[in-house]
Amino acid sequence: MYLITAFIFSILLIICSITDIKTRKINLILCLFFLLTGIFIYLFVIQSSFYILCCNLMTGIFLLIIAKLTHGAIGYGDGIIFLIMSFYLPDACSLAILFLSLASASLFSCLLYTSDAADDRI
Repeated sequence: MYLITAFIFSILLIICSITDIKTRKINLILCLFFLLTGIFIYLFVIQSSFYILCCNLMTGIFLLIIAKLTHGAIGYGDGIIFLIMSFYLPDACSLAILFLSLASASLFSCLLYTSDAADDRI
């Protein structure tokens, strides 16, 4: 059953990724639709504990607070996506996904930095 919810959430991620790359914005009406769908799925399919839902929601709220403090350097869309993700994924998976996304962004920025440093020496 979790494969179906992951597939539905993947559709949102693909659409939002393409829109974000093209326009640097995400469609909030689409996010609202997937949020309502996620709440329905969470209530009737996943049926996890309320404590786990609160832990997952805290990840998105934390990202929204950071986006507000950095004046949009991270982006509000990331926090919104993590809020929606908390209804689709069980067992505090959003914390693991946040860690993996930060680790991959760090690795990618290190690779860009080293390639820029190598280009400057030539």
